[in-house]
Amino acid sequence: MKRVLLLSVCCVVFLGALGRILFYEYAKNTKLQEMREELMAIAAKSSPSIDAAALARIPLTMEGDKTPEYKELYDTLREIKEAYPVVKYAYILTTTDQPGIMQFVVDADPLPEIVTARSQRSFPGDKYDVRHLTEIRNAFSMVCADRNINADAWGVTLSGYAPINGPGGKAVAILCIDMDASSVYAYQNAVRPIISLLWALAAAAVIVAIGGLVLRRKKAASAGPPQKP
Repeated sequence: MKRVLLLSVCCVVFLGALGRILFYEYAKNTKLQEMREELMAIAAKSSPSIDAAALARIPLTMEGDKTPEYKELYDTLREIKEAYPVVKYAYILTTTDQPGIMQFVVDADPLPEIVTARSQRSFPGDKYDVRHLTEIRNAFSMVCADRNINADAWGVTLSGYAPINGPGGKAVAILCIDMDASSVYAYQNAVRPIISLLWALAAAAVIVAIGGLVLRRKKAASAGPPQKP
């Protein structure tokens, strides 16, 4: 009777812990997916407003931000941010000859002081290491968004991308839209120890249950076959 009760308790603990783990994971994944879908929708709607011809005329040098084309596209990015208040950063990147390294063309947002003290924003041609971004390599061919939150000097963000197509429909750059993800990031960090504890409880419940069954079988084996009266 005691063994049955212990096994029942272990099953309840295991199922309860597993249920909570699945709940936390579902809540996190649902919120991330909602953010990804919103980012992709904003990027897809906004990228046609970027003038690819003007973009091509911006020199990728420190002096590039003084051109009329830069000012035009800078204002376009600011308008995108005003139209979508959830957007934290909006900027345009293009390729370099270095794998995993891209470069800014237009940046509508100030840089944090720990990145640079020379300017309030990135200059055309400033390099950006994108090897930590999971989906950006697909952004020249499709609208996409990162699946993981990025924490760096700019803050805690989730990024969405859309190609900026030039003549002939070929992508010449990508529009990048960042959304603040600090609340989801904080939620992840807060529940991580809880999930670890729940997994520990679930594992302990399984171990106890298996141990009880093994002990029961050993006792039954040592007792030998039942004697005939």
